[in-house]
Amino acid sequence: NEGEMTLICLKNGVYNLTEAILVKGENITLRGEKNTVIQGCAKIGDWADEGNGVFSAPTEYDADALYINNEKYQMARFPKYNPNVKIFGGFSRDVLSKVKAQEWKNPYGAYIHAMHLHNWGGYSYEVTGKDEDGNLTYIGGWQNNRQMGMHSDFKYIENVREEMTEPGEWYFDKKNKRVYVILKPGHSLDTAEICVNSSFFVFKGCKNVNVENIKIRRAKRTFMLTNEPLLRSDW
Repeated sequence: NEGEMTLICLKNGVYNLTEAILVKGENITLRGEKNTVIQGCAKIGDWADEGNGVFSAPTEYDADALYINNEKYQMARFPKYNPNVKIFGGFSRDVLSKVKAQEWKNPYGAYIHAMHLHNWGGYSYEVTGKDEDGNLTYIGGWQNNRQMGMHSDFKYIENVREEMTEPGEWYFDKKNKRVYVILKPGHSLDTAEICVNSSFFVFKGCKNVNVENIKIRRAKRTFMLTNEPLLRSDW
């Protein structure tokens, strides 16, 4: 204790949290040393060689991002990511094309991201599969108060197995809980970790709590959880 303040020190290091730390009470300080990092990741191993440069490994978690050799890999997407394209790093009106969907055997677990019809924010959707006519089926789109539909051009789809064709790309098989990746030259699968946690601290019944000198990074995205409309807001 420092006077009436309870001090909890985190030593230097990188801490992977797969679930949030519950904090209760009053007058608490959580303080990290100089190089204290908390990240929402889990290590992944038991890799199998699938051939053609593809490796896969099981996981008990839903993977949202993959880091290897401390570098973030690109979730397999259509169209390919291009940093020179201002909108989404690449977009295509063919994302919802039935012809394009024929190339994807099982798109369950993919995500569609689209701008609003008038570019007033955007929408995100999770793909549930395909209907009997071969069109994509999906849920979501609740991230925007102005429900006027997707932009005809500005959209892309990610986490599609067939779009994983280049080194540095990866895919998560949500149904079978398995990560697939094409490794970059010189990178080691021993360094692989996936983002699995979106919440680092839960404060319950707290008063006067300080969090100091702790770097927080690599959290799981929450775009499918943003389903509570905000009053007088477009998104």
